[in-house]
Amino acid sequence: MTRIERETPSGQLWADSVGSTGARSDSHNSAEVDTIGTVPNVAIQKFLNSKHVPQLFVTAGGRRFNDPKDFPCTVPLYPDFEIEGRVVAKYLLTNKPNAKIGVCTRTTPKYSKKETLKRGLQCAGC
Repeated sequence: MTRIERETPSGQLWADSVGSTGARSDSHNSAEVDTIGTVPNVAIQKFLNSKHVPQLFVTAGGRRFNDPKDFPCTVPLYPDFEIEGRVVAKYLLTNKPNAKIGVCTRTTPKYSKKETLKRGLQCAGC
């Protein structure tokens, strides 16, 4: 099993993600496709990129998954949360300028969708 530096509070998800991905990658895996969620994708991103295994259509909205300079083998499926916030804010400012916005989401503190959406909403006029 491939060792990692960080784990979830239970330690389960990260270790399982890296272990199973490591086993597939060591057996000449050609690509990792459509892994769902921020935590599992963070757990395997450095490992896959170090082995030059494409991590395609990442289903997570963190900015780190759209970073071709540091992670050239990672390709996100959709824009990060901050860009999503900008799109929503521009639409609302144009079509419903008096609208109020509420965000209900379950996130991990380090990769908070609410905070990145908030930055995007604040920067809509950029």
